[in-house]
Amino acid sequence: MISLPALFNIGTLLFMVIFIYAIIGMSAFGNVKRDGELNDIVNFETFATSLLLLFRLATGSGWNDIMDALLLKPPECNPSFMGLPHGNCGSFSAIVYLASYVIIVFLVIVNMYIAIILENVNRAHEIEDFCISKENFDSYYTTWGLFVPDGKPYLPLDRLSEFVASLDKPFKIPQPNSGVLRQLDIPVRAGELIHCFDLLKPLVRRVLEEHGESAEVFKDITVRMEASFNKSFIVQKRISSFSGSTKTKLADLSETVT
Repeated sequence: MISLPALFNIGTLLFMVIFIYAIIGMSAFGNVKRDGELNDIVNFETFATSLLLLFRLATGSGWNDIMDALLLKPPECNPSFMGLPHGNCGSFSAIVYLASYVIIVFLVIVNMYIAIILENVNRAHEIEDFCISKENFDSYYTTWGLFVPDGKPYLPLDRLSEFVASLDKPFKIPQPNSGVLRQLDIPVRAGELIHCFDLLKPLVRRVLEEHGESAEVFKDITVRMEASFNKSFIVQKRISSFSGSTKTKLADLSETVT
């Protein structure tokens, strides 16, 4: 889904280029005598046939044959036909016209399409081979539901150590874990509560750092985490006030092992 807006934008740009070149083609080559590759269907005589021809040329198919037909010279044509500048003969401007069109459409825009598709295919493979999978997130929310059975996104601070010790890998932090939790510097909201998403982010960052992943990867996965969180919990008004973080709250708190 990430690639759809980019593909739509390039598709719009491609149509605009074809549209403009169709008008230019009608004006410059609409009266060229039908010869060689030019026939009843393949020509620049009308806007519709110009669009169809340029759409075909966007694939790079036979553009050099069309160029040869647009370079028609006497005696195969009449240079004074209907008093037109070139009559029904071709023009050397066809070289610039078709060469520029092929470069813009085929070598640039079409290859941009391919690049976007390949980029997203690679991203899909990276997600599949990633150190954190969708199943890991599902397991996190399942364990959360066991500790907070009412479905709320808040966990009491005094159950944090037990909770992270109960998680499956890669988020699991075995007890004693107060030192690690202080290092994670997890925000603590008013009422000594830990928000589900506030806890998940530092846990994910810890796993990514252990695997040598970049900050950009963390940013990308955070977007997916937020979407997953919104599906897992009914959207509730968050407690906006903070009373500190685990860095200070757990500084003097002795480890509780259940």
